[in-house]
Amino acid sequence: MPSGLLTPVIGWSGVSPITTLSFVTSTVSSSSILNISASASVGDLAVIMNYCRRSGSGTAPTLVTPTGFSNLTNTSITTDPGHRMACCWKILEAGEPNSNVTVMNSTINASICFIFSGDNPITSVTPSTWLSQSTTGNPSPQDISMSGQAVPIVGIGVYGTNGNAEFTTASPAFDAEVESANGNINAGYKIYNSSPSNHTVDAGDIQSNALHSGYLIAA
Repeated sequence: MPSGLLTPVIGWSGVSPITTLSFVTSTVSSSSILNISASASVGDLAVIMNYCRRSGSGTAPTLVTPTGFSNLTNTSITTDPGHRMACCWKILEAGEPNSNVTVMNSTINASICFIFSGDNPITSVTPSTWLSQSTTGNPSPQDISMSGQAVPIVGIGVYGTNGNAEFTTASPAFDAEVESANGNINAGYKIYNSSPSNHTVDAGDIQSNALHSGYLIAA
């Protein structure tokens, strides 16, 4: 090779894999507009959880998925009164940190956005098949089966109901839980950068209940 030329590097894409995942921040909303925090960065993972309830029976609120986000769950009932809960995710791109997105809108609105960051920008996300239930009664317990999965990984549980949305079981405990100001949705997360464990989540019967859970593997 002539002097002064660099030796080509074969198989390097210029993208460094991530080895750790961390929680950055969360935002909450009780309207049809949800802010993606200014603390987020391009290459972060955003997960939105949205519970929306009507004042009476007959129909469920219409699903609204923010532009560019991929759905994880979508369940609804039409009585007790009618509600819908949905979760979705996206790797943030330029212009999306500190921006507003449109979520579902009805009599009662409640949404949460979690932001997670890798030690390098996240380039891909592999979600599990999330468990999800909407019911007029007591939701069934759900198991987030993370043991043996690749890392870094984050498990998430979400409970939507008619106020005071508190888990009856979260085992092992979440790293943290975030509840909307109106108390209609509560979400918890658990990050594993090594040796993930299975988790169980459950909730009680308040009124018009939804319980969703699953995991996302970041790379």
